[in-house]
Amino acid sequence: MRKVLSVIFLSLSGLQFFIVNVLAFLSGLPLVGKLSSLAIFTGAALVPHLIGLAFGGFRYWKRDTGLVLLSVAGVTAFMMLSIVCLFKSEEFVHLTGENAFNAFSSFYAGGALLALNAGLGWLLVKTGPRRVAIE
Repeated sequence: MRKVLSVIFLSLSGLQFFIVNVLAFLSGLPLVGKLSSLAIFTGAALVPHLIGLAFGGFRYWKRDTGLVLLSVAGVTAFMMLSIVCLFKSEEFVHLTGENAFNAFSSFYAGGALLALNAGLGWLLVKTGPRRVAIE
């Protein structure tokens, strides 16, 4: 039961880290507002992450944290690629208007956070345990 609860809480933290990544791609916010919202949502994501790690006994915290960050980076990259492809469609642009894409135009901040998540996640997975005993 502890493993199930650990996976549930780690998945919830992954969802909240995904929200942090999407917020980084949003434009139109002042820098202070963007940084404060990113910090608040990151703090909110760390709470279920720590609960999930606690249910796992903090035994494989590097591996679990790395997998969450890598998963979040992959899902965010796929979502942003999907949004870019949507806005390349003439029909979608006609339905939403030409300025709708401007909401997701902060590619430098979003790309930097995405690269940070992917790099840190990869590093944590690589430095984590090589072999995990099945319990």
